[in-house]
Amino acid sequence: MAVRVFGDPEPFIQRKAATGRLVIPTLIVSAVSVAMSLQAAAVYIALGPAVSEIINAVILLGGYYFLEGFLLWLAFSFALYVLTLAAGGHPLFGHITRIVGWGMAPFVGTGLVWTAGRYYALQDATPPKLAVNSRIEHETNGLAEFMSHAAGEPAFVAAMVAGGLFLAVSGYLWTLGLTKAGELSKARAAVVSAIPLLVFFGWRFLNSAV
Repeated sequence: MAVRVFGDPEPFIQRKAATGRLVIPTLIVSAVSVAMSLQAAAVYIALGPAVSEIINAVILLGGYYFLEGFLLWLAFSFALYVLTLAAGGHPLFGHITRIVGWGMAPFVGTGLVWTAGRYYALQDATPPKLAVNSRIEHETNGLAEFMSHAAGEPAFVAAMVAGGLFLAVSGYLWTLGLTKAGELSKARAAVVSAIPLLVFFGWRFLNSAV
């Protein structure tokens, strides 16, 4: 399967969009969620002994990252469907959903690279000083302050950019799928695919505390 996906992805993606099932896309998105949630593990390790002071916030962060894969699947599917309509295409939402799910496979690489970058950017950061059993809002504020230390760190910036390259591969796969499923030219399909990815990347790049 990997040979077909990466060796000649266009007919593979187009066929799966039209006739495939949601089982494998769901597994792909699950893997993305696990990869994204590893960022919380990186924060946990970087905090060291101080993690006990904000453990509840770290658990919530891990849950957010895990859900992120599925939320992105839904959000990207809806965005591509609407944008394809706006571009003059004639998509079916089920086809778009399968295209997005299959095309999110490179997000696993994004999650792993961002995890490494976040850890290296935070490993020498000063943990927040909170009392054990602090209120959850104090924990979340302390965690956000700690994670904000990654902003501007070369390791984090480099990881964000490298992770963005994996997103570009997803955009390429979506483009191939949309040319048939959305009845768009490759140029229009590329623009449609790029818009939600750029919004997501820009938001994550500008919000280092998330």
